[in-house]
Amino acid sequence: MALGPGRTERATPRRSRAYDAAMAIRRRTTRTTPSEPDLAPAVVGPEAPAGWLDPTYGWPELPSLVGHLVRTGDPGPLHLSLEALPDADARALYTWASAEMAVAGPGLDRWVELAGTASTLPWVVRAARHVLDALVDAGVDRSPTVDGVTRGGFTHHLRAAEHDLRQAVDAAPNDPLPWSLLVLTGRCLEIPMEEVVARYERISQMGLSLGQADDHLLQALCAKAAGSHNHMFAFAGRVHEQAPLGSPRHRLIPAAHHEFARSLDEAARARYLNDATARRAITRAAARSVDQPGFGATWQELLTLNEFARTAWVFGLEDLERRCHLQIGRRYTPEPWLAHDRPVDTIRGRREVLGLEPD
Repeated sequence: MALGPGRTERATPRRSRAYDAAMAIRRRTTRTTPSEPDLAPAVVGPEAPAGWLDPTYGWPELPSLVGHLVRTGDPGPLHLSLEALPDADARALYTWASAEMAVAGPGLDRWVELAGTASTLPWVVRAARHVLDALVDAGVDRSPTVDGVTRGGFTHHLRAAEHDLRQAVDAAPNDPLPWSLLVLTGRCLEIPMEEVVARYERISQMGLSLGQADDHLLQALCAKAAGSHNHMFAFAGRVHEQAPLGSPRHRLIPAAHHEFARSLDEAARARYLNDATARRAITRAAARSVDQPGFGATWQELLTLNEFARTAWVFGLEDLERRCHLQIGRRYTPEPWLAHDRPVDTIRGRREVLGLEPD
């Protein structure tokens, strides 16, 4: 059975301060032993059939774990499950997914209170919830693009997120998760770009990389934020050159070209979508990632497949687009499709055009 990101077998929780804290939180002998989420479809939303735009990223138990925390104030099952994930990329993905399913309030606050400084997990999840609430207040539907909009409690929520993330950094200076979200909050608060980049570089100074952090910095460096297209392409190119064959980080190349194309007026966009240099860059990045044997076994790789599928569609690269859809199967991720109107209809329509079954 296919397990999730980077897992080939069931894992037991690592004995750490965070694990001990979770056990202290939940004093009972029975618990759910977490395993890496299967890559099996999960039923989502009224719009989508099973497996389409799955907000759990293949972890159908996650809503129940989060719901238990929200309803009862008992963070033990969720904490232990997140703590047992195999790497920082998986924890980044599922802490954000947990925050999307949670609501600010006593459950998250209780988790933070009980864990204290023994774990970054509750601080990061609550910070992510603050970021999501800020984007709602700004009138932004899940997209981290704020375009300078500041309304209601936008800044208040982001300041609260920064506070929680700083607490997480103090608790575990070498945990990349809070630094990744600090890139996002820094961009949204429009702090100097040098500081945003410095936050990102704290992760590389640990000798680590984090796909979520790459995605956040790419958006921070683009022209619609405080950066420039030159900076955005330079960053994407550097990550692309440094990433090994088969790495999901190569998705920054199609993401950068899509971001640039959407910034252009209609006439300029039409010309750019047929630009030979741009199209060649996208296909070369695909050759180093989605076209590698076995690609698509983890959810980070599936995020990359979905990004290439979307960008290949926009640029009219139908052969690449078809290969990506075949590898995705029914495992479509919310990003990047939620940036488009009627995302499920868009996917179905593209599958039909490509000669694939729409459902």
